[in-house]
Amino acid sequence: MRASVELPATLPESLRVQLGQVLPNDPNLRRPASEAAGDGVLVRLGGHADYTTVTQKAALRACLRMPSGATLLIRMATGSGKSLIFQTATRWWREVSRDSLKPVSIVLVPTISLALDHERSSQAISGLETVRALTGDHSSEERNRVLLDFRQGNVPLLFVSPEMALGSLRESLRELSLPDQHPARPNAVRGKLAAVFIDEAHIVATWGRSFRPDLQRIPGLLRSLRAIDPEIRTVLLSATVDAETRELLRTGYVDRDGRWLEVAECMPRYEFDFVEHRFTDSISRDDEVLVLADVLPRPALLYTTEVEHAERLHQGLRRRGFERVRLFTGDTEPSERRRIVDDWRDGRVDLVIATSAFGMGIDQGDVRVVVHACLPESASRYYQEIGRAGRDGRQAFAVLCAAPDDFKLASRMAVGSTLTLDVAVERWLALLEGARRTEDDDPWSGMPQYRLDLRARGRHIANPRVGERNRVWNKSLLVQLQRYGALEIASSDDDSDGWVAVPRAGNDGLWDATTCKSFLTQIFGARAAEEERAREGIQAFKSAWRVRNDCRLRMIYHIVEAGAPELSACGRCAGCRRQQVAPPHHVATGGGGESLWPDSLSPPSATRLLELTETELARPVRWLDWLRGRGVEQIVVERRLASEIAALWSKVERDAGWVISWDLVETRSFRPMNVPTALVLSEKSGTELERLWRWGKRWNDRTHQVAWWVALRGTQIGTRSLQDEGAAGIQPPAHLPSEE
Repeated sequence: MRASVELPATLPESLRVQLGQVLPNDPNLRRPASEAAGDGVLVRLGGHADYTTVTQKAALRACLRMPSGATLLIRMATGSGKSLIFQTATRWWREVSRDSLKPVSIVLVPTISLALDHERSSQAISGLETVRALTGDHSSEERNRVLLDFRQGNVPLLFVSPEMALGSLRESLRELSLPDQHPARPNAVRGKLAAVFIDEAHIVATWGRSFRPDLQRIPGLLRSLRAIDPEIRTVLLSATVDAETRELLRTGYVDRDGRWLEVAECMPRYEFDFVEHRFTDSISRDDEVLVLADVLPRPALLYTTEVEHAERLHQGLRRRGFERVRLFTGDTEPSERRRIVDDWRDGRVDLVIATSAFGMGIDQGDVRVVVHACLPESASRYYQEIGRAGRDGRQAFAVLCAAPDDFKLASRMAVGSTLTLDVAVERWLALLEGARRTEDDDPWSGMPQYRLDLRARGRHIANPRVGERNRVWNKSLLVQLQRYGALEIASSDDDSDGWVAVPRAGNDGLWDATTCKSFLTQIFGARAAEEERAREGIQAFKSAWRVRNDCRLRMIYHIVEAGAPELSACGRCAGCRRQQVAPPHHVATGGGGESLWPDSLSPPSATRLLELTETELARPVRWLDWLRGRGVEQIVVERRLASEIAALWSKVERDAGWVISWDLVETRSFRPMNVPTALVLSEKSGTELERLWRWGKRWNDRTHQVAWWVALRGTQIGTRSLQDEGAAGIQPPAHLPSEE
């Protein structure tokens, strides 16, 4: 970045003033490192010595410890390493499996660019060289070859779109879910589906409402797979999840036993300098955005809402002599998308003009600027897109250039287009008329199942040549009915003219032609309420930009993140600058360390003391091996020893090697699991030692999981030796055997 810039005189004065305030280079790290000590499994299978945040540590622990068939929601800030979760978890399941079948995972991603980026980054990891992404630009021959490798268990991770999983991949997923020796499982299928990961899960609510309704069918796909194998896990990944989306995800993805856990960071990113300007018209806005491209740091992203608008801006930049610029929209050909992603990652491109199709989840650390030449249709989209800058923790710029028409377009996009009640009633009656009950009832609920003919046409559809469009609208109706809890789509094969649906309890009237209209009226009332909430959401987002003297970041983050705590003002937006609010001196990071699955306690055992000499303590390889041999699964230790212990533990396959530093448990940032644990004291005396001792005693009183205290010989708590503490519940001390 440059230390100062000369701003063109043609820019509006308020924009020039703001840019003058923020453009000088800030060399300081704005998001301090908040690493947490690694575990043995991270070092061995994840390729890192430490976690980037406490949240990442908690998320991987929750994923590896999740019960079969459960659902896990992970919310971590952009750029904090969500991909490590599915990469390491899949390797772990393959390592610990003693089955003849090889565990594999599928990752559903909303964009081609994200699939390609995940493929590229994952293939660089030892043990994941054969992971693949399947996109529309693969030939049928190549697609078949990848699917064969996946079915044989040779592709540990497969990245695909939801549409592909619901279509051409569905039969392969069904076969991978079948138990070994099942007569319907082909002999060549040696993979076993362990988990379904859904990346950027927040788009299920936003894009799934109308833009890509197939996203609402993913729960039906998962339901059908779990009907075959109830042990399939589901992991939902996102940076932020608002209250409505959280409820939608929980309703759609929780298993029949209700096993659900959330690991949430709940902390915004304070790296950004915010710049904003409302132009009087779109033409002048576009002209000045082209000028801004000359002065803003790069790499940079320029976002719009409509494809045609992105194309005009791209043409304008090319006319101004920009060569290292690319256009990426929903209309971009698959092969070109791959080239753009590769060029962007390799530094051959420093400016991309895009719609929302580009950038999601792509971990490009040095992006400095995100410009919006539009008003996004939701605070969630805006926050996700600016999050593609500043992933290295350094200064980044979020520039909003809006025009009056943007507010109307955002409102229209927020609600989307849907069926009217009258048309929905007519379509449903046509579907009911052709409904046929299946031979088998739903294996989960015991409710009857009905096959609905997607070719059914209402009386108002006179033209028989509108077949495919008619099917699409019938699908849309069924997806909406599932969204609002009226039915479950148990089978939704795109190659079939019929979908199988299961009535939800309390909705019998929907399946009666004489009463269905009143039920649909209630359902569409719920839809109207959702549309109203969408309008309120975009209105709240608009208000965040209209309020003069409040923090933009704080207002927006409270819209996009359910349960966010009270936050400090950012000190770097127009509202904060007017009030002369300084940026926070300390930014808390991490969260979710308290999240644990409600598993039962391990059997309690007598607490023992392992006494060490200072020489022995300094050589953890011996006492770690000694403790492992006595059933210890988790160690709490001083931070300076934690990474060394994790590295030593990483050499033991099929052992997670859980390591926690004392600073995390003392600050309640991270809760130990209820498993046999060793607590290591590195000092002989002092107030810190006594504090750690008291914490360990309290925790053991609740859990009875302290199998071993590890301490130096002669350690004292106050005036008493640890050996004297035998009366307080510690058995006589043990010692390491002498070395031969």
